[in-house]
This record gives sequence, structure tokens and C-alpha cells, in this order.
Amino acid sequence: MALGIPPRARAEGKQHQERAKVTSAQSVQQQTELIKITHNAHESQRQEEEEVVDGEEEEQRRRAIEGVVDITVLCLKQLKQEELADSTAQAFALSSVVVQVQR
Repeated sequence: MALGIPPRARAEGKQHQERAKVTSAQSVQQQTELIKITHNAHESQRQEEEEVVDGEEEEQRRRAIEGVVDITVLCLKQLKQEELADSTAQAFALSSVVVQVQR
């Protein structure tokens, strides 16, 4: 027997290296899948939070417009523009109904 590693030991070493490579590749694949799952969960949560924020912003916008219309109607009434005040209030009420139906 010559000095060095016996052929059988070399073969076993190569098999061990191949198993280690496969195990390493499987580990990387599992980690990648875990990252994807975590990312998807975070993305889903972020979208839900954005929907809540969008709903709150929409509600604030609707209230602001309603306030402007109310002030406009009051000013028109003070200027004795009853007919214009009524038609403004009716137009706003109608547009609110249309927006709700579209949702």
C-alpha cells in the first residue's frame, strides 16, 4: 500500500462531500422558501394596513368635502340665495349616494 489515502477512503470521502453538497443545497432551498413565506406574509400584512389607511384617508376626505359644502350652503342662505343653497345641498347628497353605490 502506497502512502496517501486508500482508494476506499477516497471514495467514501467523495460520497461524504456529495452528501454535504446535497444537504447544503437543501438547506439553502429551505431557507429560501422560508424567506419567501416570510416576505409574502409581510407583504400581505402591509397591503392590509394600506387598505385601512386608504379607507381612513377616504373618510377624512369625504368629511372635509361635506364640511365645505355645509359652509357653502350656510353662506348662500345668509346671502338669501335659498334656491342655490338647496340645489348645492341636493347635488352633494346625490353625489354621495352615487359614490356609495359605486363601492
